[in-house]
Amino acid sequence: MKLANAMPLDQLHGRRVFVYKNLHEGCWSVKDRETGHVVAHADRVELSDVELKVSQSGRRRVLEEQRKNVHAGLVGTLQGVQLSGFPSKRYVVPGQSSEQPSGQLVTYNPYKYSSFVNKADETPVLTAERAVLDADGKSVWVFGPNG
Repeated sequence: MKLANAMPLDQLHGRRVFVYKNLHEGCWSVKDRETGHVVAHADRVELSDVELKVSQSGRRRVLEEQRKNVHAGLVGTLQGVQLSGFPSKRYVVPGQSSEQPSGQLVTYNPYKYSSFVNKADETPVLTAERAVLDADGKSVWVFGPNG
């Protein structure tokens, strides 16, 4: 899981990033919006000022080809991250909360939805004040969601 463009957290914290589920590595991939490079593979990510994005052309390609591609994820300001694949402690945010979030669980399935939705009632979620992409590798919790 080597990253040519990996950055230490003191450079990543507070930057706008795009985070998506990396099916090959079994983690979250963090892409710097400014450079367009994947700069981290993370077990857990915390974002603020969040947009939940789905590329409709990418979704159409999934539906036509019946093959997954990266076309959905969260854009936000990086607040905290627990990174995988780095031996150095400088890549871990100290004091990060490991408690279970108490926000709303959201999901996205290109075969069922055209956007991220609240898992409980399937209403669309387009933005949120905060989001936690959990260490279980599949749960996305949002706080202060808007449809």
